[in-house]
Amino acid sequence: MSVLKVQAAAYIIQMLEFLPLAIRNAVARAGIENVYELRVRAGCAVTANLRGNYVYFGENGAAARAENAFSFDEREIADMVYGAGNFSVYSVEEQLRRGFVTAAGGVRVGIAGEYVFENGKVLALKRATSLCIRIPHRVPGVSTKIYDSVLKDGLKNVLIISAPGRGKTTILRDLAEKITERTSRNVLICDERGEIAACGSLKHADVLSYVDKKQAFSMALRALRPDVMITDELSEEDCEDVKRAIRGGAYVAATAHFNGVSALTEAFRGVFDVYVALSDSGTGKIDGLYDKNLKKIQP
Repeated sequence: MSVLKVQAAAYIIQMLEFLPLAIRNAVARAGIENVYELRVRAGCAVTANLRGNYVYFGENGAAARAENAFSFDEREIADMVYGAGNFSVYSVEEQLRRGFVTAAGGVRVGIAGEYVFENGKVLALKRATSLCIRIPHRVPGVSTKIYDSVLKDGLKNVLIISAPGRGKTTILRDLAEKITERTSRNVLICDERGEIAACGSLKHADVLSYVDKKQAFSMALRALRPDVMITDELSEEDCEDVKRAIRGGAYVAATAHFNGVSALTEAFRGVFDVYVALSDSGTGKIDGLYDKNLKKIQP
């Protein structure tokens, strides 16, 4: 393993400090570069996504049987949530209302359990029963096809779409890195969940972390003069802010949850110059590139 890979692995292991030592050691044995996701459910066997394959997860990494996997109770899961929030629930209260906590370094911890609602809004998390722990990875070159096909001769507005867990943020992170390295443009990362700038690879970009998109776009356009704005997980409500940024002269690269271009809602159609649809057959694989009118582009 190269020095850079060793450093990256050590960095990510450090980000997992909120997990029990036994899990961290198992992740190290399995190879952090192979572990994409961990699922921890109260009283059940822990499972892991190892390069796209779900397996039981125990002391030596992949386990053949459920009884050989880790298992944790609700109290232990609560401790993990508390640790992911840097031992301060108040500091991540708003994130908890949205069902997740972003731990150090962009590790997103999705939380299922019992929530307290009032007037249709989440007030608090009452008890956590399961966690979905997504580990960010830097995969150099994963966006090369996109960059060489549609951005090499000039910047364009790009939307990367797929079902959850197909590598959208990983590709976006690499694309941002390429733009900062290969152009002299001012790149701004609107990193609402603290995931895009994870892995420490975007040192030449301006980063707004843990700011909601509407406010981040407003702050950026007024004060930071970005040439390129990069953000993830757009909603229909965000599209007006994206259009405003484009009208103001900035290019936007983003992601959204759509399983193919046919699933795009009206709010997203015609906004971007290029739509990148990822394949269901594997993480980070491109199914097709489409133009503003959703006609397939031939590379």
